[in-house]
Amino acid sequence: MKARLKAILKKLKHEAVTRRSPLEIASGIGIGFFIGILPIQGIKTPVTLLIAGIFKKVNVVSVFSTSSIISLPPLVPFVYFLDHWVGSKIMGKSLTLTLQSFKDFHYKVIKDVLFSLFLGGFTLGIALGIISFLLSLLILKFIKKPKPINRL
Repeated sequence: MKARLKAILKKLKHEAVTRRSPLEIASGIGIGFFIGILPIQGIKTPVTLLIAGIFKKVNVVSVFSTSSIISLPPLVPFVYFLDHWVGSKIMGKSLTLTLQSFKDFHYKVIKDVLFSLFLGGFTLGIALGIISFLLSLLILKFIKKPKPINRL
């Protein structure tokens, strides 16, 4: 079993890193981080595959960066809090959830909270996607130098 897992991981590494250009890998990481920050827990992998397929950047790296880096269960509450905070700042509202807001719970509270979550998630997703794309592209350009062609 352990040998089979090592073989699978080796094949994934070969597929994800070896056969791809730095631009393709960085695009996958950017897409993965963009989707990873959105508040769509439970459907992130299918959405990642859909968006990566639209941009023709379907690779293991985008799915891995979505499901493994930002979507770790201990990080989800912090990501949602940050999404909500950024969204409420953009909306110019103080959308704090208090005990009174739960007592007066109605459609408008749900709408405002969900809108601020998605607005903040989309904004942070774009920013984090661009930053992770640029950083990973920069790192990969240094790591994966093109091999010189030997001509005889």
